[in-house]
Formats: sequence, C-alpha cells, structure tokens
Amino acid sequence: MQPSRTIAELTVSFSKKLIVYSIALIMAVSVSSQLLWNAGVQNLVTGGLRTFMDLSSDESIPTWYASLILLLIALASLVIGIVERQAPAPRKHRYFWFVIATVFLLLSIDEVARIHETAGGELSYLIAGDTSGLFYYEWVIVGLPFAILFGITSIPFLLTLHSKTRNLFILSGIVFLSGAVGVEMFNGRYEEAHGAMNNTYMLWTALEELLEMAGSGLFLIALIQYLSSRFGSLQLHLVEKETTQ
Repeated sequence: MQPSRTIAELTVSFSKKLIVYSIALIMAVSVSSQLLWNAGVQNLVTGGLRTFMDLSSDESIPTWYASLILLLIALASLVIGIVERQAPAPRKHRYFWFVIATVFLLLSIDEVARIHETAGGELSYLIAGDTSGLFYYEWVIVGLPFAILFGITSIPFLLTLHSKTRNLFILSGIVFLSGAVGVEMFNGRYEEAHGAMNNTYMLWTALEELLEMAGSGLFLIALIQYLSSRFGSLQLHLVEKETTQ
C-alpha cells in the first residue's frame, strides 16, 4: 500500500514595481555612498556601503542582484520553452527559448566570474594585440560580434511573437547592450585617458550598470507577461521516476 500524497498549490506573485524600485534603490545607495566617500565623508557607514555596494566589484550586492535577474531570465525562458514544446499548438522556432535560457545562464555566471574580461580579453589580444580608445577593454572586440550574431539569429524567432512582446524584447536588448557594450566602450576610453579613481569614471560605471539592470529587468517583465498571456497559469507536478529492475 502506497502512502497517501498531499496535494499542495504554489502561487508565485510577480511585481513589476519591485524590480523597478530595487534597481533604483541599489543605484541610489551605491552612487551616493561613493560620492560621499570621495567628498571626504569617510566613516564606518560610508565605507561599508561603498564596499558592499560597489558597482565595479564582483563581490558586491549590485553584482549579485544583476546575476540573479539574469538567472531568473534563464529559468523563465526554460519554463516557457518546456511548456511551448508541450503545447497543443506549438509555435514555430519554439526551440529558440532554450537558446535564450542557455545564453542568459552563461551571462549570469559571467556576471560574477567575469569570464568575458579574462578569456575574452586574452582572445581579443591574440586577434588585435594591444588596443586603445573605444576598444581599450579588449573583450569588446569579441563580445560585439557575438551580440550582433545573436541578434541576427533571433530575428526569425522574434517575428513569431506578438508585436507588443516583440517590441519589449527588442527594447530590452537595446537598453542592455547600450550599457554592456556602448557605455562600456566609452568608459574604457575615459579610463585610458583619466584613470578610474575619480567621480566621472564612477558615474560612467553607474550608467553602464543602470542600463544593464534596466534592460534585463525589462526583459524579465516581458517574459512573465508573455507567460501569463500565452498560458494563463501553470501547474507543476513532481513525479518520481520509477527504475526498472
């Protein structure tokens, strides 16, 4: 006789305001603590906030938050891909959801591991040697073509989406890349000429991170809206796989 099973329902609520407010709070605390420290207000509070809210550090709350958003995008894309594959009327190019999930999982890992700055930089050096100006950060030489390639290969998939969802996806990509690549390139040129230990460089970095977080946050919102409008609600069933003797 098998033991009785308890059926439990899990409801996950989602708030767009939570993403917007959390990004705004992170940016405000990070920038203000850095400005106060540089202005001479150096004490335990500003020093602690400056350390834990450092936008350019791998070991900080903003980096953790950015990585978390990217991971949530990967998970949401994976869920959509699985559900689309099993839908009664599956859409064309539905397997591209798994490509999106893979890309954003790698981006989430890279956010804390900084693979693009090490491996990407080394590869770029082999290709172009020492760089300067807008290509002072060498990884851009490799990262930019990858971003363009991903954008081109996603066109057939984007054309299958509703215009509102498609426009949100495109807008979020533009916002994200304008920070991750665009502002990054100008920031590199500024660092080469003036160094990184000044308020101007810090504000450029803040703008870069703001655009990246805003772009990824907008994309996550668009994914949740797509999931809600396409399927309404989802039920999760956990089944233990039986092994054969």
